[in-house]
Amino acid sequence: MPEGPELEHVAAVLTRRLAGRSIETVEITRPVLIRMPSDDFTAALTGFGLGAVRRLGKPLFLDLDTDQTLVVAPRLPGRV
Repeated sequence: MPEGPELEHVAAVLTRRLAGRSIETVEITRPVLIRMPSDDFTAALTGFGLGAVRRLGKPLFLDLDTDQTLVVAPRLPGRV
């Protein structure tokens, strides 16, 4: 599990690379990790823009250009 400083770095890099870009496609490789039907999850994300990536504890929060936030729980270093 990555630690705080690593997660701050990951959040900063993701913000620089993703902020202002749109989600074009969604690929779900482990459907068991999604807490809603895969088709609904894909439809909920596709086409929306990304804002800043924030960290609160271990999870990363990806702000969408809607009022929604995608929460990602990082696992091993280099894997999200």
